[in-house]
Amino acid sequence: MSQCIPPRFVRILSRILPIILLSALPACTAPEHGATNSNTPKQIRLNLGNASIEAELALDHPTRVRGLMHRESMPADHGMLFVFDQPSQQSFWMKNTHIPLDIGYFNPSGELLEIHPLHPQNLDSVKSLNADIQFALEVNRGWFRNNHITPGARLDLDALRRHLRSMGIDSAF
Repeated sequence: MSQCIPPRFVRILSRILPIILLSALPACTAPEHGATNSNTPKQIRLNLGNASIEAELALDHPTRVRGLMHRESMPADHGMLFVFDQPSQQSFWMKNTHIPLDIGYFNPSGELLEIHPLHPQNLDSVKSLNADIQFALEVNRGWFRNNHITPGARLDLDALRRHLRSMGIDSAF
């Protein structure tokens, strides 16, 4: 004795079964290069010259692209540190960024080379003058000036390396 499944039911099943199966499977992709341990904060307290800043880390491409977009404010003495895989000329813009910022560009040894203002919602690129930029630090407008941080100041790279190692990342700098 055989039973026939109505064609309408087969069509419905053929549409929803793949969705059900895919949603039930765990992610099978390999972690992105530089993937981090989710238990380790992606923030670090860093010293720069005589000042200290709580910096969010932008370690991968999606985080670097998103940056500080869609935020209405940022606490004092906070910022975002962009860590690049290789030193090169860097360029930032302020698409969907509402906070007036300053950006500092650093070479691979952590020396601050340049400081530039970034204007909210400005789509013009602010390029580094140097082609040897490994790190960029975005902070609230005036933070560098208010903390007497000028080119030549050094970022505490030892603390950054230790923090990255605790996240399972071997730094190339």
